[in-house]
Amino acid sequence: RVRHICQRDSWSDLAIDKETIATLTEYHNMMPELSQLISMFSSKRLAIEEAFSGPLLEKESEATSEFGYVMKYPECKTASRDGSKSWVIRQIGVYQQYFKSTGKSVWMFLHCQPNSSGQKLVTSMLENKENCISLQKHLVELHLLIFSFYLQNWREYMSFYETELLEKACFRALNLDIYSQALADGIQRQRGIHFISAHFSPLPAIFAHHKSIFRLVDMKLQSTIPFENRHRSQLSYCSSLVDSYAANTATLQGKCANLLQFVVDSIGINNQLTAQNQNMLMIRMAQTTVNDSASIRTITVVTLLYLPASFVATFFGMQFFQFQISKLWIFFGFSIILTVLTLLGWWWSVRRRRGSEETDGDESDMV
Repeated sequence: RVRHICQRDSWSDLAIDKETIATLTEYHNMMPELSQLISMFSSKRLAIEEAFSGPLLEKESEATSEFGYVMKYPECKTASRDGSKSWVIRQIGVYQQYFKSTGKSVWMFLHCQPNSSGQKLVTSMLENKENCISLQKHLVELHLLIFSFYLQNWREYMSFYETELLEKACFRALNLDIYSQALADGIQRQRGIHFISAHFSPLPAIFAHHKSIFRLVDMKLQSTIPFENRHRSQLSYCSSLVDSYAANTATLQGKCANLLQFVVDSIGINNQLTAQNQNMLMIRMAQTTVNDSASIRTITVVTLLYLPASFVATFFGMQFFQFQISKLWIFFGFSIILTVLTLLGWWWSVRRRRGSEETDGDESDMV
């Protein structure tokens, strides 16, 4: 007997209520832990638990042998608007109750949507009389058929996103111009690499769970269900295929990490160059300020030299005095004295200001 239970879509609950599930499990005397498998197919609003495959179910009794698992697999989606393709991670739940006395089984399949690829695969197998006879004799073939059918999609999944990485993120990252202001979109490039890297991050956990499923199937079926050498070879092939996928995933994650580091280093170099240019600009501005200060100092000194003489000339040029040419020494005498006093006063004020600044600097250093 084969039971298919589907979600309305991959974001909704199973299209069956709890009472019906309880009645079904009680009627077939299924293990109560089956509810943990069913809980994996619940409603969600975000793409969460992509790496979580739930526990492996196993129960052994004198009359039956039961086990179940959830297997993650990739599926290609085509957008209806622009026809663009993308890959998503789906899941299928498999439960088998094997009766040792009769050699028959009760199967339950949990699907993420109606008429899913897994449901079509099982249905097509059962509709063929020869396949039904083979499945009744070697029930392990249905497990191996599911493994082989879904495992091949992982290669296309990784190939698709590796192509995206090389054509988009990698090409753009390796053509960064660190001397150009075009690095302003560096964050966008980082996001692109992060987006692709996110599709690789759940794969190690998924492949590790696949290996656990293979070990469970190998252990259970060798002890309870007729198992031929060709089945063992096929299961070994699936296990080695998952190992190669896991190694490729590690390589792709390392490539993403290297590209991200390259982009970050390029942005850092660009920031350093920008800071260096700003420092050079500040140095030039400081040099200009120093030059302007020297010019102002020269003007100040010249003004201090001529201002007393101008004052004396203006003072004695007024109508209050009858100034004679023979008393010209009075003009020069007052002018020289006022000039000396003015320069001394300016020099004293400068020294006093510098002394107060040095005192304030020493106090701040002590604090």
